[in-house]
Amino acid sequence: MPDLTTLARVKRYLAIPTVNQDAVIAELIPGASRQVVKYCSREFPSVQRVAQRLSGHGGRQLMLPDAPILSVESLTVDGKTITPSSDGLAAPGYVNDDTSLLLIGSSFTKARMNVVVSWTAGFQGSEILFIPAGNTPTLGPDDWGFPAAVVSVTHVTNGAAMTQVGASPAVGQFTFVDGIFTFNTGDAGSQVVIVYRFVPSDVERAAIEMVGLDLKQRDNLGIQAKSMAGEKVTYTDKGMTASAREILKPYRRCYPA
Repeated sequence: MPDLTTLARVKRYLAIPTVNQDAVIAELIPGASRQVVKYCSREFPSVQRVAQRLSGHGGRQLMLPDAPILSVESLTVDGKTITPSSDGLAAPGYVNDDTSLLLIGSSFTKARMNVVVSWTAGFQGSEILFIPAGNTPTLGPDDWGFPAAVVSVTHVTNGAAMTQVGASPAVGQFTFVDGIFTFNTGDAGSQVVIVYRFVPSDVERAAIEMVGLDLKQRDNLGIQAKSMAGEKVTYTDKGMTASAREILKPYRRCYPA
């Protein structure tokens, strides 16, 4: 499971200018990320389900338990393969929106676990950017949220795909680490389309808040409350702030009835 944020992004949000707590923060990020995933009962930035069995309800529409749906790889109903509708309007087959499948010319027969579906769901966005000049040209797209996985990087002019490498990118290559794309100086000035899977900004913020909470409570382990300058300060022991819970409510995984 990927982390939902990075050390640099946590420090920026919490306004931590020093490196004194870097090691601790880095250790807290995976735990906060796991807690968010557990609370939401879903994975970020995306998840791929293979041959999942669902029950038909006799209607033409079937909601999937993950959203938003990015693609549907396969579908069978009662053992019969259903292909995508060729026009999405009248031709037999299936179409999908962000949350569900719709059958054209047939229905999801009412039966237990008679529907088998493979799909990919999650959060995906794209940005068109110019690679800047410099010794190590970098881009950190975040219009959609924290970039956690790469889908593709292509040149706008000719549509040529750039290749991801682990280090020292040559012309036509890039690296991707902690949400940052790094290019070769020879590609400076090129306009590229970057498609990436992202952690929504508010989900990332909830994870960062939890890291911040853990940082502050390290010195108050086991203490429920204490008096400071005549005022009583109460510490939460729930591991997640009320605001984080509120932020994450829309992202909790739904289960079809």
